[in-house]
Amino acid sequence: MITSDLKNDLIWIVTIVAMTVLIIGLLVGFDQWATKPLDIQFHDTYIILSIRQVFILSFLNIAFWVFLTRQIRCKFERLTSNIVLICITGLLIIITSLTIKFIGSMDQGWTIYPPLSAVPNKIPETYTITSKINSLVQAYELFQIITLGYVVVMLGRGLESAKHVR
Repeated sequence: MITSDLKNDLIWIVTIVAMTVLIIGLLVGFDQWATKPLDIQFHDTYIILSIRQVFILSFLNIAFWVFLTRQIRCKFERLTSNIVLICITGLLIIITSLTIKFIGSMDQGWTIYPPLSAVPNKIPETYTITSKINSLVQAYELFQIITLGYVVVMLGRGLESAKHVR
């Protein structure tokens, strides 16, 4: 038996999937959904992502913000929505951690090969755009972790109060 809250959450998830497919389809083109990758260029570095990777990243971020907004509006009282938000946030934290690791691997510094007659000297490493992006993504992940902890506490309180009602 499907409750009305669970049915409502499933409708929201299907709507978010459809919205994500529409957005990516408009950006990339519906005819090249499975074949065309998404290219991102940082100076002399190219990042190539498959459309599936872009879909998962986009879907999780949109779903996280939609369900967080819905739960804030209803004061985290819907138990099924809390469970959905916990699952989405957990998956998003994993994806964000992998993103942080990837961005961190992009900025490994410089390798300069001087002539053999030159005296080797160290070149101080300067901050690049990747370190700033990495810091922003880390702050976003910290927000996700705090949100996950808060939602778990609210879910526990909701389950405890539901237990007392029976």
